[in-house]
Amino acid sequence: MTVTSRFKSSFCTLFSFILLFVVSATSAELPGFRVVGRHLYDRCGEKVILRGVNKMTVWTDINGESFPEMAKTGANVVRIVWITTGAVDKFDAVITKCVENKMIPMVELHDATGEWDKLPAMVDWWTKDEVVSVTQKHEEYLLVNIANECGNTVSNADFLTGYSTAVTRMREAGIHVPIVIDGAGWGKDINILQATGPDLITADPDHNLLFSVHMWWIPDWGYNDQTITSEIAQSVQMNLPLIVGEFGNTAASCVGTINYKLIMKECQENEIGWLAWSWGPGNSDCPSMDMTTDSKFETLSGWGLEVAVTDEYSIKNTSVRPKSILNGACEGDQTTRFAVSVLTTGRGTVSIEPNRVMVDSGTVLTFTASPGENNEFLNWSGSAEGSQNPLTITVTENVNLTAVFSNNGPAVGKELVTNGDFSDGSTGWKFAAFEDAKGTSSVESGELAITMTAAGTEGWHAQLNTTGLDISSGKTYQVSFKARASVPFDLPMNIGLNEDPWTTYSGYQTLSVSTEMETFSFEFTMNEADDQSARIVFDLGSFSGSIFFDDISIKTIGGSSISNNNINPKFRGNSFSVMPRGNGVFTIKSGSSLKGSFRLLDISGRCLAELSPAFYKPGIHHLRFGSKPVLSGTYFIQLDNSGKRYTERVVNILR
Repeated sequence: MTVTSRFKSSFCTLFSFILLFVVSATSAELPGFRVVGRHLYDRCGEKVILRGVNKMTVWTDINGESFPEMAKTGANVVRIVWITTGAVDKFDAVITKCVENKMIPMVELHDATGEWDKLPAMVDWWTKDEVVSVTQKHEEYLLVNIANECGNTVSNADFLTGYSTAVTRMREAGIHVPIVIDGAGWGKDINILQATGPDLITADPDHNLLFSVHMWWIPDWGYNDQTITSEIAQSVQMNLPLIVGEFGNTAASCVGTINYKLIMKECQENEIGWLAWSWGPGNSDCPSMDMTTDSKFETLSGWGLEVAVTDEYSIKNTSVRPKSILNGACEGDQTTRFAVSVLTTGRGTVSIEPNRVMVDSGTVLTFTASPGENNEFLNWSGSAEGSQNPLTITVTENVNLTAVFSNNGPAVGKELVTNGDFSDGSTGWKFAAFEDAKGTSSVESGELAITMTAAGTEGWHAQLNTTGLDISSGKTYQVSFKARASVPFDLPMNIGLNEDPWTTYSGYQTLSVSTEMETFSFEFTMNEADDQSARIVFDLGSFSGSIFFDDISIKTIGGSSISNNNINPKFRGNSFSVMPRGNGVFTIKSGSSLKGSFRLLDISGRCLAELSPAFYKPGIHHLRFGSKPVLSGTYFIQLDNSGKRYTERVVNILR
């Protein structure tokens, strides 16, 4: 900071008075946590000093299985790593999992790390209707970290303008939880937070901001113990709502040593929150930064064990969970509150009105099930049964509801790749070079051009990919694309899992690209479980030169992901066999009586015809689905008995 101590002291006193006045006037209107002065308070007015860890959830624990393990430390917060391509339903689920384990979820977007120009794109994601809906659902407990370490070298003026705009956009979209802003300089720059923080709070319509410095402060980069103590003292003096959002035992690539014990001590003495990086595993560039080896509490070791459990200022010894998150209610509040949990099976979503995870006894909730494309809603199970939709429940106990949908993937012939012809520039596609590989990407004359100026030692050192591909178990796909290169190149590529361990679904393909534009194609059958967020990836790390892509496509061409949904064990015994007879006639044979309506489904699960409900005695019956012949292909015969369904095996029809 360049202002004098005398000026700063006077300014801070005035700023503190104004801030307390403004926040006190508005905090009662906020739905959950709120910042007053330099401290965080829950909706009940209890001061909360954050103590917790970072977890690379979106890459290493998408289902949140490690949250119970982190909870064993006594942590009151988890900073959840997320990305804009992460599925929104998974985003919702991991927040729910965190709260269920009595910890505050702080979600951060990692896409803009070190890249200042990506801040608006992060706000675009936060302000999507479906993301705002999830944020509002959890707003009693949620903290939103707009963007992880956005920007390296950023001026104070640009930082103030950029984040003022970002915060205002998010408030206008309906997000009123505390917003956390990381420092520039890959999170390390505390000076920019001190310089712009007061003005950013004033610019925020809710005056509800936290500022996060990442203390990757090693002597090699000009930091020392005095830096830690003096910068914390300065932030306290100016009443800045500061937290330490990341720190470890060493910096990236295991460079240098961080005095993490001093950080914990100073934060404890000054009531400043902190979160250690990271629970692990996943720090491939420096495994010693992993607090655990397998996400289990029992494998805490070294600095991780000290930070979590054994040190005087560890999480275990200093963390306090607010009563509102422990009990779901404020101290002294006699209102009975219940938790609301909704799960889905198959392909569909559920909206709730009012959209909350905790409600007062007597609240009337309306649940609306919306099936995905090419699917249908089947029934509810759990706290309610049947197929009424919308469903209304008056809450008198915890609600645990499951919506059952059919599980049909995209229809045969549907294009799964978005912007495969690059008519919308590079939207949806990501190119990145790692390690020693270097390259750039651009769209030229309708083709995506990758120019590799330096080859790496491994193919994955540079990759082109797009994600969000809906790949269904048991189905067969045709992959095709056009490519040419400045010099001949054997191009490795595959379709697979978009997270560690990067399972390939298509097998690793190597295709010989020449200097002339050619079309390449192959087929594969999905032998893994459904993945609605798969990726197609081209490995370019071992290439030097220019390569061009166009018309990248993946389409379903056959197979099936139809499953027997919601089959009662007794009903499952009422099976039957099917034989095709031509002209739309099928013969069924059953050793027991059957009751319900038969349906004819195509390979994608779409209902082509349905017979009226009837009772069928044991034996042989001939079913006719309409007067028109059924073409050659693969089909299903499905029996529906009051929402209980039995789907027979694929039947081949001959003309």
